[in-house]
Amino acid sequence: MIQLLMLQQGLAGAGLFLDEDGNVRILTVVLIIAVCAVVLFIKESFQKKAGENSEEKERVAEIVKKIAEGDSSMTAAYATFTTSDTDLKANRTTYRYWYFAIGFNKERIVVAPLQIADGKPCRITYKDSYEIRPEQLGLVNGKCSNSEGWAEFYDKEGNKIVTLQVQASYVKNNASEVTASKVTITQKEAAEKWAKEIVPYWMEKVNTANGTHATGYPNNSNRGDFKGRTANAQGGGKAKNM
Repeated sequence: MIQLLMLQQGLAGAGLFLDEDGNVRILTVVLIIAVCAVVLFIKESFQKKAGENSEEKERVAEIVKKIAEGDSSMTAAYATFTTSDTDLKANRTTYRYWYFAIGFNKERIVVAPLQIADGKPCRITYKDSYEIRPEQLGLVNGKCSNSEGWAEFYDKEGNKIVTLQVQASYVKNNASEVTASKVTITQKEAAEKWAKEIVPYWMEKVNTANGTHATGYPNNSNRGDFKGRTANAQGGGKAKNM
């Protein structure tokens, strides 16, 4: 009897219980959690599918076409970056989010910093744009997986120009929430091309030509240099190991 009681207590802690016949059954709360998880997964899957042809994705492509002056060799993508500053005394972390429309190939990257206003779809605007070419740079630092990645670009003096991260998908969060996912955009092909072709090519070309070294950590910091990783995504610091 004591052993049965102990078993019942242990199962209860795991979200299970024994019925009168000694069979293990799942509590309703566990089923509710599982159902909620499935619903959220399905919802996100639908949103990702919708992002393949979203108005926000079309707007980014429209901006890239304009700033690239109609260059059909350019791949258009939505890019972001997130920085954080932690105040240990106040026990507070401030996050900053950066948004870009970019077009890229092996010869150049065009960049338009974006302003995004909430809505359905979001209102996406830009004020200016600029171009980056390998011969202008002294260092390209970054890190990529097979499907997405980020890179930061420095001029010959070691000043950062910009940090860009291209993800395969962005699912818009609550309209009142400020995050990198302010839009719904799915761009699997563009993200893979960025990670597999563009970033590795630019890193090799620029760093070999300048004798510079990329660390693979934001702001080209060392592994343990957490302070160096909080730099502004648009400028805001000189590269190390130049």
